[in-house]
Amino acid sequence: MRAALPGRHRSHCDSPVTTVGGRRRWSPFCVSGAGYAPHMTDNQQLDERIGRITRTPFRSRFHLRDSEVDYIAARDMDTMKRHAEDFIAARLAPRNPPRDGKQTPWKGHPVFLAQHATATCCRTCLQSTHGITAGHALTAAEQSEVVAVICRWIELELAAAPARRSAPAPPTAVPRRSRRAVMQPALF
Repeated sequence: MRAALPGRHRSHCDSPVTTVGGRRRWSPFCVSGAGYAPHMTDNQQLDERIGRITRTPFRSRFHLRDSEVDYIAARDMDTMKRHAEDFIAARLAPRNPPRDGKQTPWKGHPVFLAQHATATCCRTCLQSTHGITAGHALTAAEQSEVVAVICRWIELELAAAPARRSAPAPPTAVPRRSRRAVMQPALF
């Protein structure tokens, strides 16, 4: 086991066992020596972390819907980043966030969906998955780390989304049949 750096919280890779709600549990996201660096922003490291998180059955179910892709297309990633920073500062950064565990809606904004997909939706998920301990206000570095994970997940989802059509295809004309014209098959 590696020693924790002085003046910093222990990362989830310092030990495969984390403490959540007073109980010790094994964290499937810890891969010792997997190149994890606290407060990382490198896209390759973020992709590895997101890949580990989205391999779980629950987190793998989250994907951007057409309405959310349209919402992002009407704005840009800088706007999404500002929204993520605002949501994290208001909902996760306080020492004891109000309604912790229930503060992130399930839909309504692409950042909310990204928070659930990346396990950055509550302090318990931050602690068990990302090694950011609960019980203290998030530092600016921790907030930027969370925002980087959220924004990278959105970028990956946009890249994986099918090519968007600028206008819907015109409906094809299907000849209408009257009920009387439908022939019944012969039974004998």
